[in-house]
Amino acid sequence: MTAVMGASVMFGRYAAMGLAMLAVTGAAQAAPYTAAYVFGDSLSDNGNLAELLGANFPNPPSYQDSFTNGPVANALL
Repeated sequence: MTAVMGASVMFGRYAAMGLAMLAVTGAAQAAPYTAAYVFGDSLSDNGNLAELLGANFPNPPSYQDSFTNGPVANALL
């Protein structure tokens, strides 16, 4: 009988500890992103080289003076 009571007490303690942990973590939230920095090559080119050189690379039709034929992945984020 004491083993059953001991298990019941332990279950109650674990349940109370679990609820306390949920209450504490429920208030925590991540801050929103303010900027994204992408280091890459042609997969994340945004056309700064063309703007810096004052040229249009590659020859038209290029997508917004970049080395891609459409928006890059980080522009869609």
